[in-house]
Amino acid sequence: MRHNKTLKGMLAETRRFIREEGRSLVVITLGAMIYAVAIQLFVIPAKLPGTGVNGIALLLNYMWEIPLAIPIWGLNALLFIYGWKVLPRRFTLWSIYGTAVFTVFLKVAEISLPVPVIDDRFLLIVVAGLLQGAPYAMIFTAGGSLGGTDIISMAVRRKTGMEVSQFTMIANMLVIALFLMAVSFENVVYGVVLSYITTTVMGGSMRSFGLRKEALIVCSDPDRVRHFITQELGRGVTVFIGRGGFSDSPRDILMTLLTARQAMLLKQYLQKTDPKAFLRLADATEVLGRGFGSWKKDV
Repeated sequence: MRHNKTLKGMLAETRRFIREEGRSLVVITLGAMIYAVAIQLFVIPAKLPGTGVNGIALLLNYMWEIPLAIPIWGLNALLFIYGWKVLPRRFTLWSIYGTAVFTVFLKVAEISLPVPVIDDRFLLIVVAGLLQGAPYAMIFTAGGSLGGTDIISMAVRRKTGMEVSQFTMIANMLVIALFLMAVSFENVVYGVVLSYITTTVMGGSMRSFGLRKEALIVCSDPDRVRHFITQELGRGVTVFIGRGGFSDSPRDILMTLLTARQAMLLKQYLQKTDPKAFLRLADATEVLGRGFGSWKKDV
């Protein structure tokens, strides 16, 4: 009987974990795999510099052929201990998991995937930047990281309010400068360009992943529109009491947050039912709350 209760409890916890963290598990796993492929197939064969802890690991690999996993885990172990004390446990645990998947797939990619031949050096760093920036944005928006300077960056942001991008840029340039000891000056310059492309793609991807449309609606039949938004689109609505500037008559103003597709459906609905309605759509780059981003992921 006790064994059955224990088994039921484990199954209940598993279901709860999948329900609450299943998406993060898939996204972080996939992002870490793609990032590892980018490093192993594009960065290492071209001997391009890297940034952060991964950059230091690449530098040691170029100079003395030290396996990447050794410095990655050696340096990150200290950072994870620090992160455990000063950052949310969820972020630190997912960062440890992401780093584990990343190092495993570095070896998998080395053994099983052929290195693509790209003669155009600039095209190579563009591809490498895309394959690093986009998956890293996926990992970060899912509430994790690949360790390294991200741990320090998040701690700095929480304590000082300094933007993560500022701290990361300074740290990245310092690490890239160290590569002058191992690669040509031309490769170091390419490393700066690669870092810029990666950071730009990561920032743009993070904004697009969390992008929502904020809709402000003034119409002749607000109850009907409110019903459409709540019942057909499945979104909440906030009602403000306003007053017409010309007519001086009171009227309801509806405000809601939608996905891009839901915003299009709302426009089509208003065009069909109330073409004289007033609709303002604005981009909302970060939305937290039920039906959107989780507060647990905001570190």
